[in-house]
Amino acid sequence: MKHPVAKTAISLAILLTAASCAAGKGCPAPTPIVGGRYEFGTSAKPGADGRYPRGSLVFLDCMKGYKLQGGESVIYCTEDDEWSGSPTCQESRCAMPVRPWNGREIRFRRGRQVGGIAIFRCMEGFELIGSRRKRCSRTPQGLKWEGGMTECRATNSCANPDALPGANWTLVRSDRRSHRDDETFSPNTKINITCWPGYVSSVGQSIQITCGMSGEWNPPIPTCQEVICPSLLESEADIEHLQSNMENRTYRLGEVVDYRCDAGYRILGKTWRECSGPSFYFPNQTWSDLDPICSEIECPDPGYIQFGGSRYLESTEVGGSVHFRCRSGYSLQGTAVRYCQSDGQWNGTLTTCDHERFYCPNPGIPIGGRMVNSHLARFQKGERVSYECDRDKALIGTAEIECLESGGWSGEPPTCQGPNDFEDTLKIAARLGYNIDSLAITQPQATISDNNSTGPSGRFIDLGYTQGMDIYFVFDASGSIPRAHFQYSLDLAKALISKVGGADGPRRARYGACVFASEAQVSFLVSDPQPSVDIVLTLIDELIDQHSPDEIGRGTATGKALQLVHETMIPAAHDRPNAKKYLFLFTDGNTNMHANVALPKYEAETLRERFKVQIHCIGVGEEIDRNELQEIASHPLSEHLFFIKNHGEMNLLAQAITRQKLDYSPCGYNQGLSDAVTPRIAGGEHAESGDWPWQVALFCDQNIAGCDDCVPTFFCGGSLIARNWVLSAAHCFKTCDVQDIRVYTGIIDKSRDSLLQFDPTKVFNLDGDDALIMHEAFNRQLDNDIALLRLSRNVTFNPYIRPICLPQENMGDEELYSTNKEPYVAGWGATDPYDLEGDCLDDTYRPTSPVLKELAIPVRTDKECRDSIQDHFRCSIVTAYKPAIAFCAGYSEGNLDACKGDSGGPVMRQLRAADGSRRWVQIGIVSWGEGCAQEGRYGIYTRLSAYKEWIHNRIGAPAYAIM
Repeated sequence: MKHPVAKTAISLAILLTAASCAAGKGCPAPTPIVGGRYEFGTSAKPGADGRYPRGSLVFLDCMKGYKLQGGESVIYCTEDDEWSGSPTCQESRCAMPVRPWNGREIRFRRGRQVGGIAIFRCMEGFELIGSRRKRCSRTPQGLKWEGGMTECRATNSCANPDALPGANWTLVRSDRRSHRDDETFSPNTKINITCWPGYVSSVGQSIQITCGMSGEWNPPIPTCQEVICPSLLESEADIEHLQSNMENRTYRLGEVVDYRCDAGYRILGKTWRECSGPSFYFPNQTWSDLDPICSEIECPDPGYIQFGGSRYLESTEVGGSVHFRCRSGYSLQGTAVRYCQSDGQWNGTLTTCDHERFYCPNPGIPIGGRMVNSHLARFQKGERVSYECDRDKALIGTAEIECLESGGWSGEPPTCQGPNDFEDTLKIAARLGYNIDSLAITQPQATISDNNSTGPSGRFIDLGYTQGMDIYFVFDASGSIPRAHFQYSLDLAKALISKVGGADGPRRARYGACVFASEAQVSFLVSDPQPSVDIVLTLIDELIDQHSPDEIGRGTATGKALQLVHETMIPAAHDRPNAKKYLFLFTDGNTNMHANVALPKYEAETLRERFKVQIHCIGVGEEIDRNELQEIASHPLSEHLFFIKNHGEMNLLAQAITRQKLDYSPCGYNQGLSDAVTPRIAGGEHAESGDWPWQVALFCDQNIAGCDDCVPTFFCGGSLIARNWVLSAAHCFKTCDVQDIRVYTGIIDKSRDSLLQFDPTKVFNLDGDDALIMHEAFNRQLDNDIALLRLSRNVTFNPYIRPICLPQENMGDEELYSTNKEPYVAGWGATDPYDLEGDCLDDTYRPTSPVLKELAIPVRTDKECRDSIQDHFRCSIVTAYKPAIAFCAGYSEGNLDACKGDSGGPVMRQLRAADGSRRWVQIGIVSWGEGCAQEGRYGIYTRLSAYKEWIHNRIGAPAYAIM
């Protein structure tokens, strides 16, 4: 219900408004109100003369702390052309008094209303000057606190530092009256002191000091001295086996000297010293840390081998050896005699004793570790094996592995690494170089199609690749890394950039970078202008001067840096959301900023899973947290995790990567896919680029005149076994003349659109009419179904085009054709099962898969093969199974099989070579079958082990030997 007075005023105003309009008169604007405001009614609109019509309503609203006085809150313009009242807003209490600098919280007696009292107090070490109590009183100017000025003055004060030799200082916090030129400063005043470049104090380059209650600066004002470090050549000459790059001259602040020991010795302590001036721990010396000492290297105990194996340990000193033997019935795998190398590592590969009853090969026990419950291990399908490392070592790899149906082990082989365990720099350069090379080389093909059973039908271009690649560098700039060593990290990044290329190159690579210590800071973004590689290299060079400890601190907050990448740097690249993303982390320590800081493990997980970033970690030095970097890096760790001995080695690594020429000729290596890593049960799954880099497709090109958009006709598969040799099936070459055969290497998609775009440098002709060598005993019964093709020029190997191994002398048929472990077959054959209905020859056109597909297919026993041909085959051309030159494989229920179009392709399995490496070995060639994927009928494959001598006599053993 409205206020009765307001209701009367409104009613009267309505009548007066009509009269005012007729008379053309009104009231002047209301007098302004202190502490309040007017709200005008809808009819209260001033005329041209500024007067308000009679009956205009005005509402008065007093602000907080004020009360309405002298009338009602609603006034109106009367018929006398005056306002009906003159209400005001008066203060109801005094404003909050200002607390003096260095004063305690103000207390009140009876609050802040009229008559209330404010009581002032000072902090300890300060005395109150002026009014201790003030009363809230009403004055002509309103409610005010009566009393003079109140302040808290220090009992003691600190002297002005004045001009400091070798340093500058700034006032950070003081009372409100303090200025830099004051003679003294009150307690709690803070100032920052920063030494000039080339100068340092015993407490560091910069420090903050505070004026204490006693009138003394705490800590005391430091003395900044110019840093000149003497040469230590003379004193270090007495340290045995020590080498350095120390020169016979004086050194300036920030210069670094690197140390190394003679072969067979390692440094105890840091491998470098910095000209840093006096420090808290070493106030009387200018070089950081203590003199390095060289200690003789010994290899760790090489451990024992299981199942009654024996060893003879000659010595763990450099040059010493250990000999392993297996008991009767077991075969020794790995290196039988291992020697202690000058880097403290045993040469060769892990030694194990294997047995034919094991479903999976004995995974062995890493040096410095143990297999949990090893006495229970039988290495059967589904069995899990767990590992632990000695207390001073980190387990790198998979702590628990499982024996898979494929006969391999899940995860990655575990190793136990101590703080002094480092791989040879040239080996690291090769590992890192192969990985970078796979980024730098244009992938031959990758698919954008759907996952239907027949594969893609559109253009075979990787959207991620067409949108380029975004590469992020994350540099550790914490206090433990001197300027010279930070430059080594930049040099390694520059070597990687030069290898991959820039936005103007075929990979369309862009780069971003950030630095971190206690805080993380963006240096430049991938979206910044980068017209050439030279521009990017300049941006990297400029990082050396872009950060300072004052901005990012001196700690190590790796998680903050990774968080910065996915929260700021990646979103800034919104113009290429599908670009492939790579990150390189350079660090020399472990995270020491834990409270309320992003954890590296979870930030890396976000990058890998949400943004599909491949993370590479490069850790430097003995203090690196290997477990932390293992949690950050992508898998497989062998391609993404690198530990380097010191920053000097990082410099050598950069040089090696720049100069290196990588060798892709060793057979049997593929791009990531491994029987031991990926438990693929492929039901005709699509293969990816690099899975089977030896797979080739054979086409017949009849050179149709006048046809610019014609493509050759696919007819068979094959495998690359040397730079200019391809292996296939003899029955493939019935209709295509030798001069018309085309060999496509590095191919995944053979659809029409893909072939029209295919790189012609990866297509090969045969080397003359005699370049097709079919087995001389090949016949109508498809015996000896094998052929060699000699190419007209050598193939250039890369990560996506490599040779496959052939059976070696030490590989027996029991291992090659084991029925316990499934080999793989790959090809472009028909994707739907079919039956020949008794016809021996299949001349019916059947659509083949446009994309390379792969299938894990079980080898059958000789009895199963004979029974299959006898009971289920109806074609009379082949009347008997011949295990000396063939084998069969497949599923008894049908559904999965190698079909028409797969002919000539390889059957392969991953085996351990004599040198301990795991290689893909071709054990067969897709030959023939009756129908495809029919119940009870197995496919027949050429037994490649029977043709080792035949191949050797034509191409030579070195062409395919495992080196």
